[in-house]
Amino acid sequence: MNPDKKYKHPSLFPGIYPRKEYWDRITHMANRMAVSQQKYGDIDDNYPEPGNAIQTAFERIEKYIETRNVEWLVDAANMLIIESIRPSLEDAHFRATDSDESPGIKGLTWETEDNY
Repeated sequence: MNPDKKYKHPSLFPGIYPRKEYWDRITHMANRMAVSQQKYGDIDDNYPEPGNAIQTAFERIEKYIETRNVEWLVDAANMLIIESIRPSLEDAHFRATDSDESPGIKGLTWETEDNY
C-alpha cells in the first residue's frame, strides 16, 4: 500500500492506519445520519419499528447495482449501522469470531488478504 494513502488516527494501534478515504467516508456517513435525524427523527423512535433497516439496506444495494451511484452504498451502510444499534431480531447480539467462522471476502484468499 502506498504510505501516502495512510491516515494516522489516534485511537488505532500504533502503525496500523486505514486509508484516509475510510475516515472521510465515515465522516460523510455520520453527516448524512445527522441530516436524516433532522428529517425523520431519532433512530430510537423509528427502529426497529416502524422502520426496517435491513430491507432498506438491501433496497439501497440494489439501487447501487442499478445506477452505480455510491450514494446508495453510503445509505445502505448507514442502515446496517442502525440495525446494529437497534436490531430488529430479538436475539441479535455481537460475538467476535475468528477467521475460521468467516465466510471470507469474495475474490480474496488468505494469502491475498495478507498483502493489504
